[in-house]
Order: sequence, then C-alpha cells, then structure tokens
Amino acid sequence: MLIHEAPEHLRFTWDTGEVDMQLKSTGYYTELIFEEKLPYEFGTVAQDFTGWQFQVGNIKHIAETGEPRPSEDHDFKAAEDKVAEALEKEEGEGEKKQDSDGLPE
Repeated sequence: MLIHEAPEHLRFTWDTGEVDMQLKSTGYYTELIFEEKLPYEFGTVAQDFTGWQFQVGNIKHIAETGEPRPSEDHDFKAAEDKVAEALEKEEGEGEKKQDSDGLPE
C-alpha cells in the first residue's frame, strides 16, 4: 500500500507496477479515476487490463443498480484480444516515430 486516504484515494503496487484509484465528487456525481502503470515487459498486460476494465465497469454498474454484474456475462477473451490489438498498434506506432538510431525523432 503506497497511499491510503479513505475513502477518496488508494494507491498500491501491482506486481511490477502501480494502481491508483481516486474518487472525486462534484456534488452531482462521483468520478472514479483509475490509473494503472505497468511496464510493457509485464507478461500478461492485456489480460490484466481486461480484468481491471471489467472491475471498474462493475463498480459503475453497482453504483447505478445496486447489483454486481455476473462475470460470466462478460466475454473476457474478446475484450482481451481487443486490448492486445490496441497495445500492439500503439507499440507499432511508437516504433514508427523512432529514427535510425532507435531514438524518438
């Protein structure tokens, strides 16, 4: 645990990365700010992001309905494939922006 300011802010280590969650209220609504920092070398980054996407969506669903979403209703494989594709695309675009020395232009 890196930061614990109940109930507004929580930051903790997650394997070789960090997860940060903050609640911000404007009076009319509450915003959940979620940030996860993982190195690209993290072996299961797409799977990890997919799991967090489900959990954050589940928090929203509970806040709106009072009931959790059943995990069996979520297509984790399709979501993981979509995340992996986005990460590969982002990584490929990063390579295109490098010069011949491998440094960013």
